Amino acid sequence: MNAETDKQDARPTAPPDDAEQIIRALQLAIAQIDMSLRESDQSVEQVTGAITSLSGALHRIRSDLHEQMPGAGSVTDCDEASEHIRQATMAFQFYDRMSQRLAHVMKNLAEIATVISAPDAEHAILWENLQRRMRQVYTQEQERAIQMALHDGLPIEEVNRKADTGEVRAVTGDIELF
Repeated sequence: MNAETDKQDARPTAPPDDAEQIIRALQLAIAQIDMSLRESDQSVEQVTGAITSLSGALHRIRSDLHEQMPGAGSVTDCDEASEHIRQATMAFQFYDRMSQRLAHVMKNLAEIATVISAPDAEHAILWENLQRRMRQVYTQEQERAIQMALHDGLPIEEVNRKADTGEVRAVTGDIELF
């Protein structure tokens, strides 16, 4: 290396501007959500497989017991265990809803980064297009109602409180907030 190269390398670089900082933060959030979803997918697949296997084993045990000892109490226990498995499976469907919501969040964060990185003159059109796409992406009624409430200026704390208490709902295609 020569002295000129050393001087160039030693020059301080300009700090990133606000837009670059925001874009980096958004990209980090997207990466973290994506990693969490991928990791949880593996666990969900394992639990789903275990529940399916357990359900099949209980069904076989119930059949065997019923054949060997008709009317035995153990058959009732197997039926009860099977019902618990069915309820657990239904409750486990939350993961599908959560995955859909997080996929929407990732897509929207990426779109926001695109808007921020665009020239200022394009922002109005890009924001409008993003809002339109967000309304189209949200498929769950609660998501749509929350997005509309926030868009209309309701504070996030109030929206979350109303969502937690079930006050956010949709009625026959039209959004009825609270």
